[in-house]
Formats: sequence, C-alpha cells, structure tokens
Amino acid sequence: MDDKFTSTYDADFLVWTEQQARALRALAKNRANLPNELDLEHVIEEIEDLGRSELNAVRSQIRNIMIHLIKAACDGESRAAAHWAVEARAFHGAMIDKVTPAMRTRLELQKLWAQARRYASADLVAFGRSSPDWLPSQCPFEPEDFVEEFLDYAKLASRLSPPA
Repeated sequence: MDDKFTSTYDADFLVWTEQQARALRALAKNRANLPNELDLEHVIEEIEDLGRSELNAVRSQIRNIMIHLIKAACDGESRAAAHWAVEARAFHGAMIDKVTPAMRTRLELQKLWAQARRYASADLVAFGRSSPDWLPSQCPFEPEDFVEEFLDYAKLASRLSPPA
C-alpha cells in the first residue's frame, strides 16, 4: 500500500475514509476486471459511515461536556457540580484520541451549543432548578477548547457566569 494512504489513515481517519470512498467510486465506474460479487456501493457507504461515525462520536462528547458546563453554571452549588466536572473530563478523555485535523473544522459548535442548552435546561427543570435563559445564544467556545490534550474545565466554566 502507498505510504501516503497509510500516513493519512494514521493522521486523519476522516480524510482517509473520504479518500477511499472517492477512489472506490472511481473504480466502480469502470467495473472491468472486478468480480460481480463485490458490492462496491455498500462497501463505499460503510467506509464513509466509519468516518462519519467517528466525527459524530466526537461531537457527542463535546455536547456532553457543554451540557455539564451549563448545568454547573446554572446550579454551581449543587452536590453534583464536582461530579459534572469529573464527567466532563471523562467525556474529553473518551474523545480526544478520535479527533483529527479535518474534524476540527466540522464540529459545528453552534449547533452543539444549541442542543446542549436544550438538554441542560430540561435536566435542570426536571430537578427543580431554573432554566438557563441567561445563557448566550452564541456558542462561547472554540474548537481548540475541546481538542487540546487537557480539558481546562475551570477555564471553560468561567465563560459561563450568571448575570449579577
């Protein structure tokens, strides 16, 4: 196998899956010398799904971190506040090795922020707390906040403070 593809596989799995899907599509156009039982259409879909699945896993963990940050900002005196910080670091640990350079530009933080606000609000209301209406509508975080080796939970939490 070409070293270029091996290094891409190791460096950016999402990009590798996209490259492989394109190469297989080109191959499928000219099926000469390919066995008929080779189901290229579904093989291509599966390879693309692998890359999307990794990206979605990263997005999910970032959304979970945001939810915990919001809950802590809205109910910082809760006995669960320390637990939320521990869980946020665990979410980060579960995702950090999956993040690739291509994913950093596709995280859709604003979309994740909107979802996190809705989920955190529902959780807080379920436990008799007020809904976080004062939270900014625009995501206060950048991709770098989540893709660094260490999640600086305190720094991120400091960006979410209730009005005085």
